[in-house]
Order: sequence, then C-alpha cells, then structure tokens
Amino acid sequence: MPDGSSVANQVDSSLGLIDGLGGAATSPLVFVKPEDRVTTVTDRNGQTTELIVNQFGSVIQTTNPLGRVTKIERDDQNLAVRVEQSNDAAPCGVRVDTITYDSVGTMSRR
Repeated sequence: MPDGSSVANQVDSSLGLIDGLGGAATSPLVFVKPEDRVTTVTDRNGQTTELIVNQFGSVIQTTNPLGRVTKIERDDQNLAVRVEQSNDAAPCGVRVDTITYDSVGTMSRR
C-alpha cells in the first residue's frame, strides 16, 4: 500500500506484535531478544529497508534503500519523543522533530 501499512503489518507480525490480519497478538510481546532487533523489509521493486527495534518491538531506526537514516528516540514509556531524519533541504542535512505528550500519552505538540 502507498501509505506503508502493509509493510508495517508485516514487520509487526514478524515481531509478534500483531497477528497476520492486523489484530492484536494473542500473546503480547514483552521483550525482543537482541538478536531479533534488526530486520529488513523488501518492497515490490526489490528495494530493502532495514529496521532496528528496541526491546519492546518499537522502531528506533530505519535505513531506506538510498541509505538515508531515520532515528527515533523514545522515553521510558516507549513513546517517540525525538525524530531525526536525513533531509537534503535542512541546513545541516538533518531534520529534527521533537514530540511532546499530555499526561495520558496523547501527542500534544510536534
């Protein structure tokens, strides 16, 4: 799918986060072993993207087929709080977004 949802489902399913149909996993994943934290996804054009996840299965870094890296910093509740991505239009070649949340974990500012 153009929005990447099918790729996300494949990765989440392979990590045990969701079942094959996109529903919640029947046995929740508590910990991803270090040797299982790097995976690759190949699109229909044969281009490969590398994904690195943390111990909870959340993506913390991606490297796309062009070698552009996106890093995602997460807080102690596993919420993304900083996203750093390659961007040729940015003055230093990197765009940084910070994300804040309210007391119940709803994104309040990006």
